[in-house]
Amino acid sequence: MRPTRVRTPRGAALMMPLVPALIALLTLAAAPISTAAQSAADHVDHTRGVVSPNEAAIVRAEIIHTIEKYYEYFSTGQMDRIPQETHHVPWVFLGTGVFTNSAEETATNYRARRQGVVDNLDSDYQKSTYAVTSVCVLSRNAGITSGVNTRTNSTGGIVSVEGVSYIVMKAPQGWRIVAFSEITPEKVIIC
Repeated sequence: MRPTRVRTPRGAALMMPLVPALIALLTLAAAPISTAAQSAADHVDHTRGVVSPNEAAIVRAEIIHTIEKYYEYFSTGQMDRIPQETHHVPWVFLGTGVFTNSAEETATNYRARRQGVVDNLDSDYQKSTYAVTSVCVLSRNAGITSGVNTRTNSTGGIVSVEGVSYIVMKAPQGWRIVAFSEITPEKVIIC
Protein backbone atom coordinates (compact mmCIF):
# COMPACT_ATOMS: atom_id res chain seq x y z
CA MET A 1 0.00 0.00 0.00
CA ARG A 2 1.35 3.38 -0.97
CA PRO A 3 1.55 6.08 1.67
CA THR A 4 -0.90 8.96 1.31
CA ARG A 5 0.77 12.09 0.15
CA VAL A 6 -0.34 15.30 1.81
CA ARG A 7 -0.13 18.46 -0.23
CA THR A 8 0.67 21.64 1.64
CA PRO A 9 -0.64 24.98 0.50
CA ARG A 10 1.75 27.46 -1.06
CA GLY A 11 3.71 29.32 1.58
CA ALA A 12 3.35 26.52 4.12
CA ALA A 13 7.03 25.67 3.79
CA LEU A 14 7.84 29.20 4.85
CA MET A 15 5.67 28.80 7.94
CA MET A 16 7.19 25.47 9.07
CA PRO A 17 10.20 27.01 10.92
CA LEU A 18 7.77 29.10 12.95
CA VAL A 19 5.81 26.12 14.32
CA PRO A 20 8.19 25.33 17.23
CA ALA A 21 8.24 28.99 18.26
CA LEU A 22 4.44 29.18 18.13
CA ILE A 23 4.14 26.02 20.26
CA ALA A 24 6.55 27.48 22.83
CA LEU A 25 4.61 30.75 22.87
CA LEU A 26 1.28 28.97 23.36
CA THR A 27 2.79 26.84 26.13
CA LEU A 28 4.00 29.96 27.93
CA ALA A 29 0.66 31.67 27.42
CA ALA A 30 -1.14 28.74 29.03
CA ALA A 31 1.29 28.46 31.96
CA PRO A 32 0.14 29.93 35.30
CA ILE A 33 1.80 33.18 36.34
CA SER A 34 3.24 33.91 39.76
CA THR A 35 1.13 35.54 42.47
CA ALA A 36 3.23 38.74 42.34
CA ALA A 37 2.87 38.95 38.57
CA GLN A 38 -0.88 38.31 38.82
CA SER A 39 -1.24 41.03 41.46
CA ALA A 40 0.64 43.51 39.26
CA ALA A 41 -1.48 42.50 36.25
CA ASP A 42 -4.68 42.92 38.26
CA HIS A 43 -3.62 46.41 39.32
CA VAL A 44 -2.81 47.42 35.74
CA ASP A 45 -6.05 45.96 34.40
CA HIS A 46 -8.00 48.17 36.80
CA THR A 47 -6.29 51.39 35.73
CA ARG A 48 -5.13 50.96 32.11
CA GLY A 49 -7.24 52.80 29.62
CA VAL A 50 -9.66 54.21 32.17
CA VAL A 51 -11.14 57.46 30.94
CA SER A 52 -13.04 59.58 33.42
CA PRO A 53 -16.49 60.89 32.42
CA ASN A 54 -15.03 64.40 32.09
CA GLU A 55 -12.20 63.16 29.87
CA ALA A 56 -14.66 61.15 27.78
CA ALA A 57 -16.79 64.27 27.23
CA ILE A 58 -13.73 66.21 26.05
CA VAL A 59 -12.66 63.37 23.74
CA ARG A 60 -16.20 63.12 22.29
CA ALA A 61 -16.29 66.86 21.60
CA GLU A 62 -12.85 66.80 19.95
CA ILE A 63 -13.78 63.83 17.75
CA ILE A 64 -17.06 65.43 16.66
CA HIS A 65 -15.24 68.70 15.91
CA THR A 66 -12.79 66.86 13.64
CA ILE A 67 -15.60 65.11 11.75
CA GLU A 68 -17.51 68.38 11.37
CA LYS A 69 -14.39 70.07 9.93
CA TYR A 70 -14.05 67.21 7.44
CA TYR A 71 -17.70 67.64 6.37
CA GLU A 72 -17.22 71.40 6.00
CA TYR A 73 -14.12 70.95 3.85
CA PHE A 74 -15.76 68.28 1.69
CA SER A 75 -18.93 70.33 1.22
CA THR A 76 -17.06 73.49 0.29
CA GLY A 77 -14.52 71.78 -1.96
CA GLN A 78 -11.53 72.49 0.31
CA MET A 79 -9.99 69.08 -0.38
CA ASP A 80 -6.40 70.18 0.28
CA ARG A 81 -7.34 70.88 3.90
CA ILE A 82 -8.65 67.34 4.51
CA PRO A 83 -5.26 65.56 4.69
CA GLN A 84 -3.75 68.50 6.56
CA GLU A 85 -6.42 68.91 9.23
CA THR A 86 -8.79 65.93 9.46
CA HIS A 87 -7.23 62.75 8.07
CA HIS A 88 -4.20 60.71 9.04
CA VAL A 89 -2.12 59.83 6.00
CA PRO A 90 -2.15 56.97 5.17
CA TRP A 91 -5.82 56.18 5.77
CA VAL A 92 -8.19 53.49 4.52
CA PHE A 93 -11.71 53.38 3.12
CA LEU A 94 -12.78 50.11 4.79
CA GLY A 95 -14.39 47.44 2.68
CA THR A 96 -13.28 48.92 -0.63
CA GLY A 97 -9.59 48.09 -0.80
CA VAL A 98 -8.82 51.81 -1.12
CA PHE A 99 -5.72 52.84 0.82
CA THR A 100 -4.65 56.45 0.47
CA ASN A 101 -0.94 56.97 1.05
CA SER A 102 -0.31 60.68 0.48
CA ALA A 103 -1.87 64.08 1.02
CA GLU A 104 -2.07 64.62 -2.74
CA GLU A 105 -3.80 61.29 -3.26
CA THR A 106 -6.24 62.11 -0.44
CA ALA A 107 -7.19 65.47 -1.97
CA THR A 108 -7.49 63.93 -5.45
CA ASN A 109 -9.70 61.09 -4.20
CA TYR A 110 -12.01 63.51 -2.39
CA ARG A 111 -12.25 65.80 -5.42
CA ALA A 112 -13.30 62.78 -7.49
CA ARG A 113 -15.71 61.63 -4.77
CA ARG A 114 -17.38 65.05 -4.58
CA GLN A 115 -17.57 65.25 -8.37
CA GLY A 116 -19.21 61.82 -8.34
CA VAL A 117 -21.94 63.18 -6.05
CA VAL A 118 -22.48 66.11 -8.43
CA ASP A 119 -22.41 63.94 -11.57
CA ASN A 120 -24.37 60.94 -10.32
CA LEU A 121 -26.71 62.19 -7.60
CA ASP A 122 -27.48 65.90 -7.95
CA SER A 123 -25.71 68.60 -9.95
CA ASP A 124 -27.02 71.08 -7.35
CA TYR A 125 -25.28 69.29 -4.43
CA GLN A 126 -24.63 71.83 -1.67
CA LYS A 127 -23.45 70.11 1.50
CA SER A 128 -23.13 67.02 3.64
CA THR A 129 -24.22 66.98 7.27
CA TYR A 130 -23.13 64.41 9.83
CA ALA A 131 -25.73 63.50 12.46
CA VAL A 132 -23.87 61.79 15.29
CA THR A 133 -25.47 58.61 16.58
CA SER A 134 -22.63 57.62 18.89
CA VAL A 135 -19.04 58.30 19.83
CA CYS A 136 -17.33 55.32 21.40
CA VAL A 137 -14.37 56.57 23.41
CA LEU A 138 -11.88 53.71 23.33
CA SER A 139 -9.14 55.60 25.19
CA ARG A 140 -7.80 59.13 25.56
CA ASN A 141 -6.32 58.74 22.07
CA ALA A 142 -8.76 56.59 20.09
CA GLY A 143 -12.42 56.39 19.28
CA ILE A 144 -15.09 55.33 16.84
CA THR A 145 -17.95 57.56 15.81
CA SER A 146 -20.95 56.42 13.85
CA GLY A 147 -23.86 58.33 12.44
CA VAL A 148 -25.75 59.38 9.36
CA ASN A 149 -24.44 61.44 6.45
CA THR A 150 -27.18 63.45 4.75
CA ARG A 151 -26.31 65.19 1.49
CA THR A 152 -28.53 68.09 0.48
CA ASN A 153 -28.83 70.45 -2.47
CA SER A 154 -29.13 74.25 -2.46
CA THR A 155 -32.90 74.13 -1.88
CA GLY A 156 -32.50 71.82 1.13
CA GLY A 157 -33.69 68.76 -0.77
CA ILE A 158 -32.14 65.47 0.27
CA VAL A 159 -29.68 64.09 -2.26
CA SER A 160 -28.70 60.94 -0.33
CA VAL A 161 -28.64 59.44 3.15
CA GLU A 162 -26.08 56.87 4.29
CA GLY A 163 -24.71 55.52 7.51
CA VAL A 164 -21.01 55.98 8.15
CA SER A 165 -18.51 55.02 10.83
CA TYR A 166 -15.13 56.64 11.43
CA ILE A 167 -12.16 55.29 13.34
CA VAL A 168 -10.20 58.20 14.75
CA MET A 169 -7.00 58.64 16.71
CA LYS A 170 -5.20 61.49 18.38
CA ALA A 171 -1.98 62.23 16.53
CA PRO A 172 0.62 64.86 17.45
CA GLN A 173 -1.27 67.31 15.18
CA GLY A 174 -4.64 66.55 16.79
CA TRP A 175 -7.51 64.16 16.08
CA ARG A 176 -7.42 62.44 12.71
CA ILE A 177 -9.62 60.02 10.77
CA VAL A 178 -7.61 56.86 10.09
CA ALA A 179 -10.38 54.80 8.48
CA PHE A 180 -14.04 54.93 7.63
CA SER A 181 -16.76 52.76 6.20
CA GLU A 182 -20.08 53.53 4.61
CA ILE A 183 -22.90 51.47 6.06
CA THR A 184 -26.68 51.49 5.91
CA PRO A 185 -28.25 54.00 8.32
CA GLU A 186 -29.75 51.09 10.25
CA LYS A 187 -26.30 49.64 11.00
CA VAL A 188 -24.67 52.54 12.77
CA ILE A 189 -22.49 51.48 15.67
CA ILE A 190 -23.89 51.98 19.16
CA CYS A 191 -21.60 51.65 22.17
